[in-house]
Amino acid sequence: MKKYNVFKIFMIITMFLTSIATVISPFLINIWIKNNENIDKSKIFLILILIIFSIAINILITWIREIFAKEFNKNNFKMYLKKFYKLEYDYILESGPMSLLERMIMGVNSLYTYLVSDVVMIYSRVISIGIILLIVFFQDKIIFLLFLSLIPIYYLSFKLLNKSLLHKSKQLQEISSKMWGDILSVLEKTDYIKQLSDKRYIDKIIDQKIEKVYKKQSNLNAFAQSITVFITGISTLFQTMIIIYSVLISLESGKFFNTILISIILPLFINSLSQITNSNVSKRDFKVSNDYFNSWKNFYEKSGKKDLAHINNISFDISTISISNKTFDIDLKDDFSKGDIVWVNGKSGSGKSSLLKLIVRFRDENSIYINKTDIREYDIDQLRDKIEYISQNIAIVNASLRENLFLDQKYSTEKEEKMKKDVLLNSILKNKTFDSIITANASNLSSGEKQKIALVRALYKNTDILILDEITSGIDIETSKLIYDRIKEISRDKIIFIVSHQALDENLYNKKIEIE
Repeated sequence: MKKYNVFKIFMIITMFLTSIATVISPFLINIWIKNNENIDKSKIFLILILIIFSIAINILITWIREIFAKEFNKNNFKMYLKKFYKLEYDYILESGPMSLLERMIMGVNSLYTYLVSDVVMIYSRVISIGIILLIVFFQDKIIFLLFLSLIPIYYLSFKLLNKSLLHKSKQLQEISSKMWGDILSVLEKTDYIKQLSDKRYIDKIIDQKIEKVYKKQSNLNAFAQSITVFITGISTLFQTMIIIYSVLISLESGKFFNTILISIILPLFINSLSQITNSNVSKRDFKVSNDYFNSWKNFYEKSGKKDLAHINNISFDISTISISNKTFDIDLKDDFSKGDIVWVNGKSGSGKSSLLKLIVRFRDENSIYINKTDIREYDIDQLRDKIEYISQNIAIVNASLRENLFLDQKYSTEKEEKMKKDVLLNSILKNKTFDSIITANASNLSSGEKQKIALVRALYKNTDILILDEITSGIDIETSKLIYDRIKEISRDKIIFIVSHQALDENLYNKKIEIE
């Protein structure tokens, strides 16, 4: 905020200088004409210098603003990202990660447009308007009053307009983020879409989403532009009255310097007024985004305050799990300690994954205890630091193999050397190096290779609980055996839960959770 205030002060000063340079030229011309002075080369040269100075300052302002904007936008995105990380698991799923990302980007843009661009511009335009009014006041009091009357016409009219648009803009942002997220969820299924010879049915789904977005946008624009045209028409009427009055006075006095002055500064005055009133649009967008992000506070995860150094045991006393309108009958009362490998078995959709997500506190449950203490009492970040949950949707990003292996932990050369020797990476390193890029959607990896990367990443973290959710689903028997053998090797100082609807080798696990 301190940097922003320094930036704002600097920009106001520079924009004040350019406002003076812009307004002073017609003022000087008016004085020269009024005093019957010859406009010689030196005077023309002075006007050119003032215009060039104004252009140079505006270019400088643009560059400085955009240099500042890079850090400003980056920091604000990080701010929203921190808020995103605190959101509840179910809220993220219901809203859609892509929809939330779009709203975050819109929020960054609205902050930039309003705080970096428009707020500074408003100050400078207010200065310009003040100088112009001062000049007109000493020229003609009636023209001054006509100029003055334009201010409430613009301000009050656009204020009422923007108040009406505020609700409509909120609806547009909500619909847009939801619909574009839905469209992306279809288009990102590249393999499926490419193999379709007839895309009419896909198009039909997308068309419905596009229709909703553009219909809402069209209605909003039609409303805004119609009211704007009306307000601009009233403004044009007043401008015409000012010009006519100025010409009549000039004809009566035989001196046309007033008309010349008015014809030069009236467009500057109207332009400054328009920029100030139009800034209400960005202020409206800023308010919409700000209100939206403030609403996130209702969906933040709740964290305990108790420190957690190690997890030695975990206890369950659960009969049912309720998620939205669905209830799972679990009936689990058992204790598990380090060294236990637990097979979680059950039919598809019986609640196996839902049960184990409670350990990582994706959802809150009052019947789980770690080290004999209610899980909710622990600091949520410390808790998750001691647990590694490998879901069916393996986290692989478009980056190097090294970056994927160190995705959630600090890099070290020593750890990398150990990873290179890990049996799980042997097949991957035959064709790739740690610098090899994993393409978008991990299209240059097999299912088994994705699982191996996820498991290696987990094995080299200092965690006490390892949760493997269908980690061998869809991969060959040889790879499955390799993974399970490696799990067995590191099981002594961990509690390991293996979710699998397929039967496991009895020599692998020592405890079992059966969910009907």
